Amino acid sequence: MGFFTRRAKPGNTAASMLEQITIKPATIAPPADHEQGWEYLYFASELKTNIDGLAPDYEAMLVTSLSRNSPKSPNPFVDVRDAMTTVGTTVGLIDYIFQAANLEKGFGKPGEPGDEAHLSLMAREIAGIYANLLNVAMDLKSTNLGSFQKVGNDVAASCLQPLQEIRAFSDTVGSSFEKVVAELRQGIAPSEPLVLTLTLTMDEAVSQRLMSDLELLKK
Repeated sequence: MGFFTRRAKPGNTAASMLEQITIKPATIAPPADHEQGWEYLYFASELKTNIDGLAPDYEAMLVTSLSRNSPKSPNPFVDVRDAMTTVGTTVGLIDYIFQAANLEKGFGKPGEPGDEAHLSLMAREIAGIYANLLNVAMDLKSTNLGSFQKVGNDVAASCLQPLQEIRAFSDTVGSSFEKVVAELRQGIAPSEPLVLTLTLTMDEAVSQRLMSDLELLKK
């Protein structure tokens, strides 16, 4: 099992933890142009490219289930505990990416151009968070955790809503940014604001189920 927290060192900063999981493709395509609003189109394009590239992994995770050939965890309690920590840590890294100073570094200050390298990095960091959640869910669903199987499956299920929210965010910025930038380039007042907000949450039913699982294990 290869959980994120196994690689993280105590005292690591958000930036160093993100660096571990950021998608690192062999090549990165440049922006299609540098006309008005190119920063938003480029960020949306980079995010979509990287999220779409993980589609096979997402589909594989959804259909993965325990089998008689599944490896058995030597310490299921530690693995499930680490998985829970990993999910919380990974989701929390979104806040770092969306800090105002970090967004300004990528998109530029008002009246100033953005930084294409940093825009690509932010998109690949978000995709890295997505990939890491996929990895945790896949680990848990494909490993024999013995008496901890139910709680492990629920920790895996806790990854689903954040994954869906990241995919929805990618789809939304792709369509809305394209529309707004097209209007700006035509000299038309945007019909909607450029919104750059991503909030990751946990399914309440899964959360309650997980708490019940943990209470039963204490007995």
